[in-house]
Amino acid sequence: MAQAAFGIEAIPEERERLALSPLRRAWLMAHINPVSLLTHSNRRLTTIPWRSHTLQIGLIDRPADLGRLLLHSLWPEDGWLEKRYGERGWAVRLRHTTAALRGRF
Repeated sequence: MAQAAFGIEAIPEERERLALSPLRRAWLMAHINPVSLLTHSNRRLTTIPWRSHTLQIGLIDRPADLGRLLLHSLWPEDGWLEKRYGERGWAVRLRHTTAALRGRF
């Protein structure tokens, strides 16, 4: 996609290392193209919040990071809760987790 958007030729070793599986590539290309990615103009992604989140998950280049990302999205650290909501503790943590599971980040 970088080549299509910017005319950048990838280094062969890096292209192989970061290559997407055919299924993942097809799934991503069904949701985005270079123009919509750069302009954030894809209405299918911006009007339905969970589609944007699934796209972000699809862009993770190391599958091992997926579990950590999901865990911290649902159960963030106290410092993050305090910066986001101005408070910390079990009540705010449960409100955040409930909202996240409903797709209201």
